[in-house]
Amino acid sequence: MEQHSKPATNPWRFALSAGLFAGFFWGAVRLAAYLLKFTNAVGGFWLEPFARHPVLQRWPGQMLGWLLFVLFSVLAAELYVWLFRTRAAWFGMGYGLFWWAVLFLLAGPLAGMMPPWKGMGTDTLVTEACILILWGLTIGYSITFEFNEMTAREPFFLKKSFQNRRKV
Repeated sequence: MEQHSKPATNPWRFALSAGLFAGFFWGAVRLAAYLLKFTNAVGGFWLEPFARHPVLQRWPGQMLGWLLFVLFSVLAAELYVWLFRTRAAWFGMGYGLFWWAVLFLLAGPLAGMMPPWKGMGTDTLVTEACILILWGLTIGYSITFEFNEMTAREPFFLKKSFQNRRKV
């Protein structure tokens, strides 16, 4: 009897879908957190150096910020696949915390996307940290789970994957 195995998942295409989902879902949570005044960081903070703050606070600015968060999530998921796809799923929490530190403590204040972290308030910092940790966990868990399922389906995939990585 012939067995039909599921074809190997393209990790880059899977990262695209994981990033889209994580960005859409956690971007909606960020928007809700802003509207409920849990955070002062507007959704479009990515555009803060290029657009006026009052414009970003309006509905079109919020939607554009959500779209940029989705795009950022796709890029971050692709980077996660490239760097960490063989790690444990919980590694994604550290990945989210890393991006929180980059966006809210380092690059964000330096690029003028937001005030220095001392001026943001504890509520904003904690809310954004929690959202990005869960965002990172979503990306990390999705990618790691699929990668482990793929290696269970294709026993030699892991070996081939590492051989291809060494050649690059």
